[in-house]
Amino acid sequence: MGTEPERLDQDIADLQAQVAELRRRIGGQDYPIDAAEVSLLFTEVEEQEAILAALTARRDEIKERPVR
Repeated sequence: MGTEPERLDQDIADLQAQVAELRRRIGGQDYPIDAAEVSLLFTEVEEQEAILAALTARRDEIKERPVR
């Protein structure tokens, strides 16, 4: 399954792709979305970006630990 930093790297990459897709939906004209849906999508992006920040900080913390 990989080391914790490797799993975090994968989780971060997956979440970044999800955030990018949400942003594409907000800014795209693929289909009509109403103001309520746009607001919901912005909230979801903000929540996922907060999770991304926490995962990135955790990964960086683990990588900076001295090896025993």
